[in-house]
Amino acid sequence: MTDTVPDTLNIIPLGGMGEIGKNMTAYEYGGKIVVVDCGLAFPRDEMLGIDLVLPDITFLREHKDDVLAFVITHGHEDHFGALPYVLREISAPVYASRLTLAFAKSKLDEHGLLRSVEAVEVTEDSVLDLDPFTVRFCAVTHSVPDALAIVIETPVGRVVHSGDYKFDHTPIDGRTTDVNKLAQLGQEGVLALLSDSTNIESEGSTGSESQVGQAFHRIFAEAEGRVLMACFSSHIHRIQQAVQIASLHGRKFAVSGRSMVKNVNIAQNGTSSLQSAINDVQSSLSAVSKSAKSEFKPQVDALRSSLDSLKTSVQNVSANGLASVEQAARSVESSATALENSAKSKQCS
Repeated sequence: MTDTVPDTLNIIPLGGMGEIGKNMTAYEYGGKIVVVDCGLAFPRDEMLGIDLVLPDITFLREHKDDVLAFVITHGHEDHFGALPYVLREISAPVYASRLTLAFAKSKLDEHGLLRSVEAVEVTEDSVLDLDPFTVRFCAVTHSVPDALAIVIETPVGRVVHSGDYKFDHTPIDGRTTDVNKLAQLGQEGVLALLSDSTNIESEGSTGSESQVGQAFHRIFAEAEGRVLMACFSSHIHRIQQAVQIASLHGRKFAVSGRSMVKNVNIAQNGTSSLQSAINDVQSSLSAVSKSAKSEFKPQVDALRSSLDSLKTSVQNVSANGLASVEQAARSVESSATALENSAKSKQCS
């Protein structure tokens, strides 16, 4: 039996401490546990016959009725890949951002666990009440989109769990690390910071992902034949850059590999429901515009223009980020409200 100190915040690394992979940390207070990340590692050369390396979850097994949630920082398998194996023994909801959750759901579906696991989408503005913990989030930039730092409020103080991050001032999706929120947290007081330390001993800074696009332009322009590109299947921004730049140079782009095809489909389908909704609204708008009285024409035209902008933003979401989609959506809402108000005013008069 693994004991914890009562009335104390116990931070228990179950993997990922001083190693690459198996990232998993349990936060325990008052007999309740929140787990941040649930990753696996891939075998080293000497691990013959081993397919995957999982974290030691003995502590969670011994306290499985006390686990409140798994909160995932981002969509790399060393941070979420062990979920199908751990959730077979530990039943608790999973919280993650949209893309991270989509990757996790795909993995759970492969193992026949999707229907039995409560998976909840969160954003950097979400707040989770997991008594005695309150969990908040902060946007961070990483090589995979939609990464989050985890802020855990406890009765004895605040803990910031950074996840993997970098300071990229020109990321592909326009979503930078929220340094203002981090600064505010620091000013308010932080009991402990658990931070990513990969390459921390190397001087300098990591280059922006947007710099990769410059290399793609040069390679695609100079290469006489096919260009073969390899990258992590979760590196959606890099894949998106390659696709767009290949198209600019008149090249066709093909995706090969099971994980690569799966993740590209997941990233594409992330906006398919929104695209479908836009098409439905456009169809309804066409019907309205045919029957609407002439005095409503300016409002109808404004709504149609806003919808066109939203449709363009959704089509380019992987390149321009969700910020452009949200701005366009607000414009649609404003135009629709103006049309509705005009119709009501006409009815009253």
